[in-house]
Amino acid sequence: MDGLKKTVSYSIQHRLSLSLSLLVIIIGILAGSYNFYTAKHNAKEWQDNYLQQILHIYQTNIKKEFNNNSEIFSANNEAETSLYIKKLPTQQTKFLLEKSILFNIPLDFSNGIKTVKGSNDSYRVAVRTLDSGERLIVAQSTIERDELVTDNALNALIPIFLLVPLIILLLHQYIAHLFLPIKQVSSTINKSQYDDFSTISLTELPKEIHPFVNSINQLLNRIAEHISMQQRFIAEAAHELRSPLTALSLQAERLDNLVTSEQAKKQLAVLRSGIERNRNLVSQLLTLAKAQSGQNYAITSIFLPTTIKMVVEELMPLAKQKNIDIGVVESQQVYIQANEYELCTLFKNLIDNAIKYSNENGVIDIAIEQTDKNTSVSILDSGSGIENADIEHVFSPFYRGIETETLGTGLGLSIVKVIADKLNASIEMRYIDNVGFKVTIVFVKGVYG
Repeated sequence: MDGLKKTVSYSIQHRLSLSLSLLVIIIGILAGSYNFYTAKHNAKEWQDNYLQQILHIYQTNIKKEFNNNSEIFSANNEAETSLYIKKLPTQQTKFLLEKSILFNIPLDFSNGIKTVKGSNDSYRVAVRTLDSGERLIVAQSTIERDELVTDNALNALIPIFLLVPLIILLLHQYIAHLFLPIKQVSSTINKSQYDDFSTISLTELPKEIHPFVNSINQLLNRIAEHISMQQRFIAEAAHELRSPLTALSLQAERLDNLVTSEQAKKQLAVLRSGIERNRNLVSQLLTLAKAQSGQNYAITSIFLPTTIKMVVEELMPLAKQKNIDIGVVESQQVYIQANEYELCTLFKNLIDNAIKYSNENGVIDIAIEQTDKNTSVSILDSGSGIENADIEHVFSPFYRGIETETLGTGLGLSIVKVIADKLNASIEMRYIDNVGFKVTIVFVKGVYG
């Protein structure tokens, strides 16, 4: 069933931004709807009060007999603004308000205000019974009122619609600012070296994630302690193995002087080769443990050509065994800040690998170059190089290539990687067609361990 499980991955920042944005939009819609409803209600109430006032004025101040014609008052000669005053017929439900404006008012239309559908538009109609028993109506089109409602609603909605995107943008920026310390901590952790188990500072982080960060810090402490125990065990085991392996090597050398049988000498040669390989393994284990220990060695200014020349001279006997032409083809007067022991160990492992994997009568060229931004050392050998499938794995301890037959411990490039990381240097590997395999170490100027 574990294979059916899916990893749930989402961003709290994006969800929070989306939720608050939706909330702002909903609030904007509700506010706009409320403003529209309020504007419509106020316009309707204003028109009703206006019509009621006209009726009251006619009833109390104007004493005259009404005929069946309508009195029309207009402020700007527009039909929608016209005010119609007319005596309501007693026995008719349909009558002309003006020319083609046909009204249909029920006989039981009581005093008050209602909306009546005319032949061309809706009208707001106020009805009142006069002292004479006649019923008087005052009517006005709802067009102007509706336009007023629309204008008021738009005037109220435009600021809201302009503010909603601005509020959403400000919310997004503010939430991003709140999550910035978390992103900065994440970036710092991603840039840390693999052997850096320093705890995460809580200073700039929100209190809500302190328990989570504390748990990570406790885990880092446990991992650091566990790895430290493993490194001590490897170093102590390798140290304890040095003496018996040295003794075995001496015994095998003495035995070689005593043995006369050719068959025995062949078997003894195999034994001595195995002992020597194990001695190399123990030596490499000690070197790896020393490089991984996290101990800070003295950093000095090192003249790179001299260091590389010293390593080449040390490995020259191995190169002569395979008749390999090894030398520095291009060299600049370059100084870098590093520990001499670690730097020698790094180049010794790289050049030793180049010798091992080069063919008989091969060539190894070493070049030192410097630019405004970095210093690089490239080692080009005439061997077949490392298979593409192996390149991403060669820095793992004890990893042996898929088709590798050359004897080795599988620790050389692991040591190179550890030291390069301490010096903040990068390693580039590639095969150049018809030339050979090239390894380049790039040291960034001003950035050293």
